Amino acid sequence: MHAGQKFFSVAPESKPSIRVILLVSDGYDNASNASEQRALETAQREGVRVYAISFPSPEAAAGRRLLENIARHTGGHAFFPVTDTELATALKAIDDELSNSFLVSFASETRDGKFHSLKIRVRGVDDQGLRFMPAFASSVKP
Repeated sequence: MHAGQKFFSVAPESKPSIRVILLVSDGYDNASNASEQRALETAQREGVRVYAISFPSPEAAAGRRLLENIARHTGGHAFFPVTDTELATALKAIDDELSNSFLVSFASETRDGKFHSLKIRVRGVDDQGLRFMPAFASSVKP
């Protein structure tokens, strides 16, 4: 949640851009003062795509669902490498995805600060091949 909030403190970009957090964590919540839902909403509100990398451990097994959920709902991906080769493959996949992705910008006419759903479909492309943030928060009118 704190990493997502850091994007709020920087000046807005002059043009739409991709905001990314690479989260290296076991995903196990042992001392958080914020809920999973609040952390997810912060990332979505700030338009941050989360990529998670977690290494094998008993804690990582317990935190896997959290990392998968946050990554999926922000348009990112979670990786669980076991070997150095799998880690290199995961990092390459993230690099490829960021290098070969399109940024779709959307401005809602409803500026109520609430979360809204978004669905993107591309003719001829399987939905499984698309990753995007399925919810966004519209900014409040000044």
